[in-house]
Amino acid sequence: MKKQMVRNLLILIPLALSSCLIPLPIKSLKTKEAIPFRFSKNTEFHYNALYINSENDTITNELLILKVLGRRWFVQPGLQEAIRYIYHTDTSDYRNYIDPFPIDRQKNEKHYEWKGRARRLKQKETTGAYSNSNNYYAHPPRANQYRMLFYAPHPIVPYQLLKDTLCEFVFNRKIVGSPFTQTYQYSPTENFTMKQKEYKCWAVNVNSIGKLHEYMDSLAIYNSKLEALFCEEIGFVKMNYTFEDSTKIFFNLTELVEIKEEKTEHINN
Repeated sequence: MKKQMVRNLLILIPLALSSCLIPLPIKSLKTKEAIPFRFSKNTEFHYNALYINSENDTITNELLILKVLGRRWFVQPGLQEAIRYIYHTDTSDYRNYIDPFPIDRQKNEKHYEWKGRARRLKQKETTGAYSNSNNYYAHPPRANQYRMLFYAPHPIVPYQLLKDTLCEFVFNRKIVGSPFTQTYQYSPTENFTMKQKEYKCWAVNVNSIGKLHEYMDSLAIYNSKLEALFCEEIGFVKMNYTFEDSTKIFFNLTELVEIKEEKTEHINN
């Protein structure tokens, strides 16, 4: 019962947890030259999102949109911008998703029996991100079938580590009392091309290892690796997560959509 109460607290109030705030070790890093990428409210980032279960079956293949809201995130308004993930999950596909937590899995199954639909399927999620002259940081999607990314490495780039050689740092992160050691490595790689334009890229590889806590049944659904590509002008273009139990969550940028602001004319009668 105590284990379930702790886990329920995690789900109900994730914004109160330390992982919601920008990690202090990264905040102290400095760089001389600013990277030109900025979160702009006039741009939407469209990703192809895949969820592949531990049996190597593709459960969902959908569009995921990252939208910048043009205002501060209320949890850390002095630093982070508010961003919104917009989900396009097919409910029939999502029904094949098996929640990694047995109790939640049973609740989902009962909800399908009673209501014929998922219990917690969200259409959107608002969280925080920022990019300044020192660092890039963003919360990953953490709703629906992506909620285990709460424990996985977040997209973090200290710009001073983007060099012509391999650089790394170790981030010791505590999540609901459980310590995780996350080793980030950055190295130059081939350029990324979109709409006949090339962007300079770095490979970002992260290994995340936790220690078993009382609310955990097994580390296999918590330990993970991230293989990503970061471009200095458009941010992350690929984020491929693989968990120890072989579950995979892949995000690949397919389109940048420029949003044109419509001017409203007021006519006085």
